[in-house]
Parts: sequence; structure tokens; C-alpha cells
Amino acid sequence: MPDLGPSPAPAPQTPEQTEQLRLAAVEQAWQQVLLQYPSAVRPNVTFEGYTTEATAMDVLKACYTEQGVPFGYGYPIGAKKDAKPTSVGGEASNEKEAIGLYVCGVEHPGKPNSPLTPQQLGWSYDYFTKFLVPCYEANGVVVPPAPSRADFIAKWPNQNWFPTAASIEDPERAAAVAKACPALK
Repeated sequence: MPDLGPSPAPAPQTPEQTEQLRLAAVEQAWQQVLLQYPSAVRPNVTFEGYTTEATAMDVLKACYTEQGVPFGYGYPIGAKKDAKPTSVGGEASNEKEAIGLYVCGVEHPGKPNSPLTPQQLGWSYDYFTKFLVPCYEANGVVVPPAPSRADFIAKWPNQNWFPTAASIEDPERAAAVAKACPALK
């Protein structure tokens, strides 16, 4: 791993900015429902508080169950059969379930982060191109060529490039590559 120095700190975020980001996410989530179900009626939903990494699984599982939304668990790459899940996600196949997902997301969202600064994006680009991509390639993972650093920063999050090892189908190999080439968190 090259010495990139510490990751730049995020921009400070005021409570007002956090609330603006939350409300923007609520609007975006409803627009996603309307894309599939244009005649859906938007329910009146009360924000009940942000989930944390420690509370999200239990809170969302309870909400999905209450809303009649099917859900599944997420596991780390290469997890064994007896591994504990690390996330839970709802799945919607009809309008009622899509609205239920919307309700749970509005009632119990994760706290929104402030947008990444150009300094953070530049650091991420350097991490990807100087460590992650070479590590993937050394482990047999093909990654499309990166855009320029300037384009990556200017077009984020629509830069159409993000290095991933998702093409690995063998769970044991995927776990070995994830261990050798840790992704940013």
C-alpha cells in the first residue's frame, strides 16, 4: 500500500445541512417509487430518527415486517454458511411493498453524509489507482481503465468508473481478494 497520508477530513456539516440532505433523500426515494408506480399515493410518514450501524438491522427488520416487505440479509464477501449477517435489505415486487420500503427509509434512514470534497475524491482516486486497481490486477481481476483524476473528481458520482471485484463468482477467491485488496469504507 503506498503512503497516501491520512484521508482528508469531510466538510463540516451543520444540523440544517443534514436535514436538507435527509429531505432531499426522501424526495428522491419517492420519485423512485413513482418511476415504477406513477399512480402511487404518497403516505404521510414521520421521521423517527437515524439508525446506526448497531441498530439498523433490528430496526429495519421490524419495519419491513410491519410493512409487509420481504427482506434478505447481506453477508461479507466469502462468508461461511454459519456467518452472521451484516446488513438487511427490503425487496419490493409490487406497489404495496415499494411504498413499504419508502416508509421504512423515511422513518429510519441512516444519517446522511456531507458530499465528498474534491480533496477526499482526489485521495480516493489515488487509493484506487495506486493501490486497489494494481492489487486487483495482481489477483487476476480485470478493471476497466480509469478516467483522468480531474474527470473523476469533476464528474463524481457520475464518472462511470469504480473499481470492483464483483465479477469473482467463487466465494473463497472473492474473500481472498477482498482480504488482500481492502476497499475503502
